[in-house]
Amino acid sequence: MVSVAVTGGGLTPVAQAADTPPDLKPLWKREVTPTTEVTGLGAKAERAAVSTGRKKNETQAETAEAEQQAAWPQSGTGRIAVSPADKTDPAEIGGLPVAVGTPQAAKSPVDGTVQLRVLGHRAATDAGVKGVLLSAQATEDAGSADISVDYGRFASAYGGGWAGRLGLVRLPECALTTPDRGGVPHHH
Repeated sequence: MVSVAVTGGGLTPVAQAADTPPDLKPLWKREVTPTTEVTGLGAKAERAAVSTGRKKNETQAETAEAEQQAAWPQSGTGRIAVSPADKTDPAEIGGLPVAVGTPQAAKSPVDGTVQLRVLGHRAATDAGVKGVLLSAQATEDAGSADISVDYGRFASAYGGGWAGRLGLVRLPECALTTPDRGGVPHHH
């Protein structure tokens, strides 16, 4: 218990009782009594239930981790036709739905197809990326193109609300060859 004096500025502690009841003491100041194993009626069944519950939780955690890993795209390459901006049709590269479209205001849009390469989750992790790595290259004349990625399969890979913070970042080529060097990515 604490006695307080009310002043104009609010509550001011005046004194603390010398004998604080044991149940109000912080845990690290309480005396710990030795414990003994309970062997009474039902104790064995309760321990078995706790053990079963722990194993069930571990299995669920392993399943969740496996599902999370399966959500990431695998390595893959492919060509995708550049579509008009209003008619982009996604294609799957390594299990990642990607679409390439012509930007409406592009002065020199890419014509034809784009070679896309999707890297596996391990490559992204090695490069320090919490997401997906992919590269795109025009197969004919260079120009502008819009790339759309469907991230629905891994939208909650890093918890709720993570998908709302996703963005596209341009990384230098060395992010793949020497990912341990680090560096500042160029946002695009």
